[in-house]
Amino acid sequence: MRIYHNIPALNAWRNSTLISTLMGRSLERLSTGLRINRAADDAAGLAISEKMRAQIRGLEQASRNAQDGISLIQTAEGALNETHSILQRMRELAVQAANDTYTSMDRAEIQKEIDQLVEEVDRIAATTEFNNKKLLDGTTSALVSTDKLTTRVYMRDGLRVLDQFGQKAPGGGNYKLAITAEAGVNEVQKSDLFKIKHQGSRVQVDEVTAGVYDTGNQNARWGIDLSSKAGMTGNFRIRFEANGHTYTTGNIAFTGGYTANFRSAIRSGLAAIPGFSSSFTVTGTSLSTLSVEFNGALANTEITSFQLVSGTLDVGATRGEAFLTIAGGPGAVARLTGTDTARIVIQAVSSDVTADIHIQIMSGTAASSYMANPNTLVIVLSAATTAADTASAVLTALQTHFGTGAYTVVLSGDGTFAGGEDVDVSGYVAGGNAIRIFANSAGATTHQVRVRLISGVGSAYFDSANYTVYVSLGVTASDTVDVTAMATIIQNALDSAFGTGQYTVSALITGVGIGFHGTIDNQSAAVTGASNAAGTNEIQAGHASTAVNEVQDLSVTRATGGTFTITHRVSEVQNLTIGTATGTLTLRIGTASATLSRTATATQIQAALEGINGVGAGNVTVQEVGGVFRIRFDGSIGASGMTVSGNATLAINQAYAEATTDEIAYNATAAQVQSALESLATIGTGNVTVAMHEGAWRVTFQGTQGGIEQNLLVMDGSNLEKTVGEIGDLATGNTKLYDIDRFWDSSGNFILETPKTITLVQGDGKKATFTLSEADTINDVVAKLNVAIGKGLGQLDVHALTEANANNFVSYVEKGREDPTGLEAVAGTFVIRSAIAGNEGKINFVGDDATINALSLTVIQQARNNYYEVDVIEAHSGTVIAEDVKLSENKLIGIVHRNVDVEFASKEGIRVTWDAARKDFRFEGGSANATSTYVHLADRTMVLHIGANQKQDIGTGIGNIGAYALGLRGIQVTSNALANKAIGVLDNAISSVSSERAKLGALQNRLDHTINNLGVSMENLTAAESRIRDADMAKEIMEFTKLQILLQSANAMLGQANQLPQNVLQLLR
Repeated sequence: MRIYHNIPALNAWRNSTLISTLMGRSLERLSTGLRINRAADDAAGLAISEKMRAQIRGLEQASRNAQDGISLIQTAEGALNETHSILQRMRELAVQAANDTYTSMDRAEIQKEIDQLVEEVDRIAATTEFNNKKLLDGTTSALVSTDKLTTRVYMRDGLRVLDQFGQKAPGGGNYKLAITAEAGVNEVQKSDLFKIKHQGSRVQVDEVTAGVYDTGNQNARWGIDLSSKAGMTGNFRIRFEANGHTYTTGNIAFTGGYTANFRSAIRSGLAAIPGFSSSFTVTGTSLSTLSVEFNGALANTEITSFQLVSGTLDVGATRGEAFLTIAGGPGAVARLTGTDTARIVIQAVSSDVTADIHIQIMSGTAASSYMANPNTLVIVLSAATTAADTASAVLTALQTHFGTGAYTVVLSGDGTFAGGEDVDVSGYVAGGNAIRIFANSAGATTHQVRVRLISGVGSAYFDSANYTVYVSLGVTASDTVDVTAMATIIQNALDSAFGTGQYTVSALITGVGIGFHGTIDNQSAAVTGASNAAGTNEIQAGHASTAVNEVQDLSVTRATGGTFTITHRVSEVQNLTIGTATGTLTLRIGTASATLSRTATATQIQAALEGINGVGAGNVTVQEVGGVFRIRFDGSIGASGMTVSGNATLAINQAYAEATTDEIAYNATAAQVQSALESLATIGTGNVTVAMHEGAWRVTFQGTQGGIEQNLLVMDGSNLEKTVGEIGDLATGNTKLYDIDRFWDSSGNFILETPKTITLVQGDGKKATFTLSEADTINDVVAKLNVAIGKGLGQLDVHALTEANANNFVSYVEKGREDPTGLEAVAGTFVIRSAIAGNEGKINFVGDDATINALSLTVIQQARNNYYEVDVIEAHSGTVIAEDVKLSENKLIGIVHRNVDVEFASKEGIRVTWDAARKDFRFEGGSANATSTYVHLADRTMVLHIGANQKQDIGTGIGNIGAYALGLRGIQVTSNALANKAIGVLDNAISSVSSERAKLGALQNRLDHTINNLGVSMENLTAAESRIRDADMAKEIMEFTKLQILLQSANAMLGQANQLPQNVLQLLR
């Protein structure tokens, strides 16, 4: 036994340490569950396990990638689902708009929804994202750029391709598209013929009754109107009331007409009233302008109930009458037998006759003619003739009166012409009274009826349009007809035209024959159904309380549209007060002056002022009222700026002022005109009334404007519609739309009563508007259309056309061209040309149907698209990818790349010029005008990594689902044709979206399978890796238990071994 080395203990310690180490490793395996916790555990197994772990984790991430891919697809598919819904709604609207029960305006409202839906399609395409990645704008497939804004690239999928070895390779590159075009044809439209409907217009202001300036006491003045009694004889009296008494003159003789002696007879009759010998002044120059002014003892006296009293002359309301005169001397009815004067009376007996009658006697033989007035040629035929003979007679008559060659007569049909048809004449009366005509009742007249006697015809004819009766006497030149027989002929004609009892015709002288000469002359007279009572009217009252209100008539004649204004001027009035000192005073206006004696009268002051330069006669009135001179300047003078010197003063009584109404419609009512006048600051509400009177607006000043002498109202009719040419002529460029027949409907309504806005819609979707109003001329419309097409639709910029072509889009043909190849062959029409060939340049008019129908556009040249031939070349290497690709539209589909469509401008390869001879745009293509465009494609194919290792992915892309890519930009439903075209476009768009959704759906289903496959692979690899790396827990527990036992045994042995040296030591002790 050795003491220095305790070999048993060392052996026990070594085994104990080894067992402890083994227990630690066993415990590690038990705690981790892994057999291999470090490379030392199993280097080869660890390497294999780590490779398997990489595969497993890769598969786990690939599965998550696939799930993310499904989420992306679902996001895109949800957006496409809404796009599908939008396209279906748009198609529904297109089908609706294709129905012609809708007007252009209705379709325009439908178009508004279409436009909004197109914008929404674009918004969805531009904003649909997944993790900030745009999905529907084509960038998931490629990034694109072009050298021209008009060249667009649409992606349908990614660019990734398989190379010749079957390897995945990115697509893309730079490409040149060499384009040669075959020119198409532009659309040309023509309007209907435009004819003149109205003639020109004018305005007029007439002063009916002048107001007074000074509304203080004045002499009364009354008017007398005896014009209705012309030709009658007899006597009458005058009665009036003054100062509470009634005064009546004696009989005043009337000999049938106005003479100075008759005027003196009226004054003598009044002066015979006791006490008033010098109290009357009678003035006047005709039977209708006689007036009596009360002065002297009746000065400043109010005169009332001034009236005429019948004597042997009936001055009350009587039946209308007229005389047809037949007397000796030259003329048609030139010879009487048995007397010097014959008279036939035509007298109305019915109480409801209100029409005026004109009677005319004319000589005539077969084939005679004469000008009845500057606008009427009368041709007398003795009997019915053939159409050919009538045409010959008409030509002969025209040559007689207007010269050979002035007119051409063309026979357009067969038949006969009955004498007396469509005859219209007027003439004069010569000699004494022969025939007298009376209307059968008194009262207002509504028509003027003309009775015309034509020898050589043999019948009576009533022209209701002109209210004219034509009466044949049945005689020829040198014949004689008895006056009584003539009266019977006239009576029969009137009975035939108006019915028995309306008029009475009688011969005042019987047994007299009337001889006719062959000269071409005529005589006439008239009878009116209106009251011919002698009239009286108060011209100027004798009292302030009865001051006369001024009346003016405003009229617009021959206006067919437009507006006018009225200007009211208030005259300047100054009060001149002269001091009592002797000497002179000086009135000064500007640099001119007039010096007067201080004792000057109102008349002298007025004369002096009228002599001042800038004033003039009739432009100033001066009245003395209570020692003060009132000076009133005419409104045309304006503010006079007058001053005075020499112990006299001037005070402004009323300052000059003027005001103008707003524009008033040419056909305004009396109430509208009154409202316009009352709105003026110079008049005011309640100070004027307006009523219609014989087609004019009768303006009566009242209230604060009553009893005041007014300036004539000034009318400005420059904005009234006027026409150039005769009714029925073709319109010219200066003709206003108001005067064109096409702008009036069948009910007589003007369709541009309010301005109408028309929208021009071009085939490419561009829009422009212009507005038509009744003030526009045809030249205005042409100018507006040229601007709308050239600049609004951008056609002036499409082919870099110059401003010289700015007016070539639209023209109005005033004179047609006979060139059959030209577009301006028909006068009176618009010609509208597009400077863009094909469907893209078509122009559609949208707006009020009545306005568009007035233009009545029709296509006279159909549009045809350009044809193209394209070479696709790799820009850097020059490699030809495709050659001589023929296209019928400007879109290259799947040639540059199977997933790429390229759209270029329709103008590529086309040169446009103006053909002045044909009056149209000329389109030229060919190699001389060949052009090119460049496209750059950068592959951005969306890659989904769905495997654990590199290149284990799938590439895909989502096409561009924007409006341009789907062909929706410019889609229109504003006409039947466009709506039908839109249905086809939308069908294609729906198909494109359906295809995209189907592709995404297929990919989603693939990814579902991919996820399942990845799960199975991951499970199998995990199991294999577990077998390599995971610990066998049962074995490890058993091993751990064994090691525990061994450790305990080793420890016990170590204790025993350590006791051995102790035993030896005790022996030594």
